[in-house]
Order: sequence, then C-alpha cells, then structure tokens
Amino acid sequence: MSGLPMLSLSAQDVESLLELAPAMASQRSGATPEEAVRGIRIVATCTLSRAPVVRGVRLTEGCTVISIGSVEPDRREVDLDVLRRAESVVVDHPGTAAGPVVAALRDGLVSAAARTAGR
Repeated sequence: MSGLPMLSLSAQDVESLLELAPAMASQRSGATPEEAVRGIRIVATCTLSRAPVVRGVRLTEGCTVISIGSVEPDRREVDLDVLRRAESVVVDHPGTAAGPVVAALRDGLVSAAARTAGR
C-alpha cells in the first residue's frame, strides 16, 4: 500500500486508549519472536533493537502492532513489511517519527501528510 497516510493522535485520544489498556492487557512470550506473535491480534513491542524483532510475514492478518521502542532513526524493532501490510500508520508526533517510519517515509510506503484523529 504505497503512500499510507499517517495519523497523529491528540492528547485526549491517547488518554482514552490508556483507559482501555488494563482491560485489554495480557502477556505472551515465546522462545522466539515468531512464536510470541503467532495467532496474536495485538502485538506491542518496546525494544532498543537496531534489527527487526517483529517481521510482517509472521503476523496474523489484521493484527494491530504497537511499536514504541524505535526512538532513533537507526532503530527498527519492526521490519518494513509490517508497515507495508498496514492499513494505517499512527504516530504520536509526526515530526519526530523514527526507526521504521523514517525508512517507510523515505521509501514512499507512508505519506508525510499527517492528520489529527477525529479532525
């Protein structure tokens, strides 16, 4: 999906999501990242990895991926296939996008046109 729009969440949107988090939370680990994501509908990552830990080819169709560890341009805890398969890409601050989002912008997988949720 070339040129996916990025969506920026407002502070109110983030607060609403945080209120839902406890009801949705569960933890699953595996011997490998592939085992940990197998059949899962929501995958959350928070690593400092410079190499992808989560690969799009291993994700369940329709899976939601929350990647919060790629805080520098050279950190990539998810591969570009995760973004390539995405229906949408959501970032909290488009001007500070890092890691795989930077690469996806460079490669035209997502567009730089951001909009705020609900607006």
